[in-house]
Amino acid sequence: MILEDGAQWLLALTLLLVVLATLRAKAKHARRFEALIQHASDLTVLIDERGVIQYASPSFETVVGIAPARAEGVELRSLMPEEEAGRLTSHLQTLADSAGQLPVEFQLLHADGSRRFLDGTVVNLLEESAVGAIVFNVRDVTHRHELEGELVDLAFHDSLTGLANRALLRERIGHAAARARRNDQAGAAVLMIDLDDFKSVNDGLGHREGDLLLQSVARRLEGAIRAADTAARLGGDEFVVFAEDVACVEEAADLADRVLAAFEAPFELSVGAFHCHASIGVRFVVGAQLDADDLLRDADLAMYSAKGSGKGTWTLFESGMSEEASERLTLRAELHRALEGEELELHYQPIVDLHTEAITGFEALVRWQHPTRGLLAPDRFIGLAESTGLIHRLGAWVIREATDALRRFQDTSGDHELSMNVNLSPLQLENAWIVDVVRSALEVAAINPRCLSLEVTEGVFLADTATVVDRLQALHALGVRIALDDFGTGFSSLGYLERLPLEGLKIDRAFIATVEERGQVLGAIAGLATGLGLSTVAEGIETAEQLAAVRALGCDLGQGFLFSRPLTEADATAHLATARRSSGRAGLSRKR
Repeated sequence: MILEDGAQWLLALTLLLVVLATLRAKAKHARRFEALIQHASDLTVLIDERGVIQYASPSFETVVGIAPARAEGVELRSLMPEEEAGRLTSHLQTLADSAGQLPVEFQLLHADGSRRFLDGTVVNLLEESAVGAIVFNVRDVTHRHELEGELVDLAFHDSLTGLANRALLRERIGHAAARARRNDQAGAAVLMIDLDDFKSVNDGLGHREGDLLLQSVARRLEGAIRAADTAARLGGDEFVVFAEDVACVEEAADLADRVLAAFEAPFELSVGAFHCHASIGVRFVVGAQLDADDLLRDADLAMYSAKGSGKGTWTLFESGMSEEASERLTLRAELHRALEGEELELHYQPIVDLHTEAITGFEALVRWQHPTRGLLAPDRFIGLAESTGLIHRLGAWVIREATDALRRFQDTSGDHELSMNVNLSPLQLENAWIVDVVRSALEVAAINPRCLSLEVTEGVFLADTATVVDRLQALHALGVRIALDDFGTGFSSLGYLERLPLEGLKIDRAFIATVEERGQVLGAIAGLATGLGLSTVAEGIETAEQLAAVRALGCDLGQGFLFSRPLTEADATAHLATARRSSGRAGLSRKR
């Protein structure tokens, strides 16, 4: 059918309107798409098969710091860190071998040199005529990556010092163990480092100064070890150094020496210079013996051995230490049982007037009547009691038993001036409860407080001095006497002697044993005591010559095997009665 001219014109007009409407719709769609792209935070990048950028969305400038127009024609690889370029090649190869959309992660370098971490998808649309490119749709996840990095850092590093923590240390030991299995000649060393008397820093200077000290120690450790070594903080004042490729035990010893040397110079705190030392346990292993738990346990045992050797030293682990540790654990459990049962007992060593040899009192000495080990001296379990906190219960029991025994000694002998000396651990003085324990014991036993003498060692000067002075003043206010035991072997000074409410000095047995060679020193101590108004007790007198010497030097009282060994209560009662009968009188003058 042939259309009339008018009809043909109408059809053409209709077709034109349809085309215009279609073009208008496409233009509107394009504008909408362009608006979305302009304001999108996500990044769209189109590259050709060579990796050259054909198009970059406006957000490219926000993310990378380069205008999209300048990015076009640039290889995407050139905007990546060197180690990331290979990842792009891998992604493109994977796209060539498979269809569909793939997840992608990569980094781009910002114009300022920083890195931007991107995460998204990539799809191959090279065969699509409308696109003809490989399309990346990615999002900037740099902030998320940084947060993840911070979380990882918190998970593997100590927040106070920045050193590795236990988790990272164990991981590195594990990696070293895997390498050691491939090379059974590889050696490694673990150093367990514990600051000596750190508690006194926190107690005396405050936790802020304690934290400053820990941070300073961390920096010193980092400066003392190799870059490949690991310095870690396990918590509190406990640090670890782990070193691989240690050829021999001598190299491990050299490392321990370097670490100790790092503590020689004082640490600068807010309050001024502070000297701090450390005890170090060293565990050296070769080959596949690398196990984190075993290494740390062994180094810890060696460290405690170092502390027992005088602090500020290092000790190499020996196999026997494990057996000793097992023995201590067994004794610890048994000591709990001993405190609950009746295995502990007191023995009493007479104290005599050196001029009349009359008994003036006793020193109470604790013993453990172990059901299988026999009678144990205090050096077998007092340290264990201190390290486990049992010293407070044990010490309270000793004070109660000793004051009750003194009441019986006084009643039996008729001499109510007899005295009892009881040893206090420095740890007992850290607990205000000790004052209540002594007060209660005096009240229950109904004895004159002046008949109880509490002996403290020079170790109290290593604790918080203000607390020690306050505690001793409170005890002295009860009426008891305070004496300094083992004088001359530790850290005392005239300043401390004047501040403490002391009434007596006990001269260490080491001076008595060598009185012939050290008579001048002993004389000086006796003279010092006299000048301060303190009585003196010479302990460890075993020979007549030693007795004559300490008498000549002016010592007031004495004790030792020359007069009597420590006795059970029954034997002490009998010994006291015999001494009274031989003296011919029950009350003798005493220097107090």
